[in-house]
Amino acid sequence: MRVFLGTPMEATPALEGLLADLEASGADLKVVPAENLHVTYKFLGETDASQVAVLTEALREAAFPPAFDVEVHDVGVFPDWNNMRILWVGVADEEGMLAKVARTIEETTAQLGWSREDRAFTAHATVARTRSSRGLEHAKRVMEGARGKRFGTLRVDHVAVVQSILSSEGATYQDVGRINL
Repeated sequence: MRVFLGTPMEATPALEGLLADLEASGADLKVVPAENLHVTYKFLGETDASQVAVLTEALREAAFPPAFDVEVHDVGVFPDWNNMRILWVGVADEEGMLAKVARTIEETTAQLGWSREDRAFTAHATVARTRSSRGLEHAKRVMEGARGKRFGTLRVDHVAVVQSILSSEGATYQDVGRINL
């Protein structure tokens, strides 16, 4: 099964408005459905079900911080504004709590044999991916208009082990494990 570790994000009216504006922009984007919004800590890829059980148990024994809230605000793109591939909303992590969760996950998964990430953790939730360059100037205007905007609060009270099931209509997410903070 295709697996990642993350925390789901509630689609506030402000987030739903951003998704709708991106859909209506005319850009060739794959906009993330509101029910699929999440902060990803680590993508594990194809993982055997028995490994998922071992991983979930190891994460339950790990030293995570207690539940906390973070602000969802601002927008950005990867890799940069001239080469937009991933469009995202930011998650404020001034106290470094999300980074602590990500580090704990990184250490635990490395001990179980998964490769370490090459890139530093960046707290965000993907809202769209580009399919082609067609109409991207319109998507860029939508994103620029949302700079600095507040989208609500994310309660981080668990880490989900999520199976991503791909189909021609897009990904469907199913929780296959839960680690309460």
